[in-house]
Amino acid sequence: MQFMRGSNLPEERGGGSNILMNSTCHDTIVEAVEADSFGYSCPTVQLMIRSWKTVKAVLGYTGFSEFSPIWNSKNLEELNVMGKIEEWDRRGIHCLAQLYRAGRLKSFQEIREEYAVPNRLFFSYLQVRHALEVQFRGKVIEWSEMPLLRKLIKWEEDVGTITEEQWKYVLALGPRVSLAPSQGVSHLYLIYRSYYTPVKLFSFGKSPDAKCHHCGDRRGDLIHMFWRCPKLHRYWEGIVEKMNSVFGTSLDMEARTCLMSLMEKNGMLKDTQTAIIRCLFQGKKLIARKWQAKDPLTMAEWMKEVKDMIMKEKLWYGKIGSMKKYKSIWKLWLEQERSE
Repeated sequence: MQFMRGSNLPEERGGGSNILMNSTCHDTIVEAVEADSFGYSCPTVQLMIRSWKTVKAVLGYTGFSEFSPIWNSKNLEELNVMGKIEEWDRRGIHCLAQLYRAGRLKSFQEIREEYAVPNRLFFSYLQVRHALEVQFRGKVIEWSEMPLLRKLIKWEEDVGTITEEQWKYVLALGPRVSLAPSQGVSHLYLIYRSYYTPVKLFSFGKSPDAKCHHCGDRRGDLIHMFWRCPKLHRYWEGIVEKMNSVFGTSLDMEARTCLMSLMEKNGMLKDTQTAIIRCLFQGKKLIARKWQAKDPLTMAEWMKEVKDMIMKEKLWYGKIGSMKKYKSIWKLWLEQERSE
């Protein structure tokens, strides 16, 4: 999650500067509300501060976040007394998280190498270190990680270790799961674990229990609802078998394959991979559409979704004069259809 620095913030109408930002000592609205450092109070400022506190609570932030500013923060009294060290600020040292690694304060050597801080600022480092020691009384400093990071870690608990390169691939899959941009958002909806599962609804007090809608007797968390539910086993088994039959692949019957499209390439053509990604996406999309259905999903339902998708893609590629691309993606599927 990135926030633009103050110089890129939209200007107030009728003036050459951002009024809200000029009233604070911080470069972003997020840093300002985290520090509660506005120089005046008005309904807009009060609403922003309340909204930020609500967002932190909903997303699971506790205590200091990675946006907690070092300078001019009411929450860091000892550093506030010192005032901003301009030369540190000019080198991009703005937030508390930049000073810590694994819960401990970085050494001056580490800060110097990371931010090109000159040796003459060593004394100011000692001042900051002393202020932080007084502020936190020797405690290990921890702040909430990015909510998205926690969700990615949860995926690794569900499907096993995922490398950085694999995460880049999964997070960039949106445009490949479908020609419709809205379907790319649906892919991210799953990866960001945004579905209102029975477990989540129960934690909100919106459901009497946390049981799965399908089987009715297991804990309905995300991985269960999309993969582990007994009523989905034959459904996913049939999809994987069909993929291997059509495309000559050896896809594993695993959640990381079916839900995240992580598969061994082994010389697989990119267009063939695209076809598999889109077929697997239709499997996930159908589960989401039949979220509360009691009856098991069937291969026939999935096949209908895939055939409808292929027909729409044929119309689209024909319209833009790219039938060669269409045939390259769906050649193997169409050949098997003709042979049956």
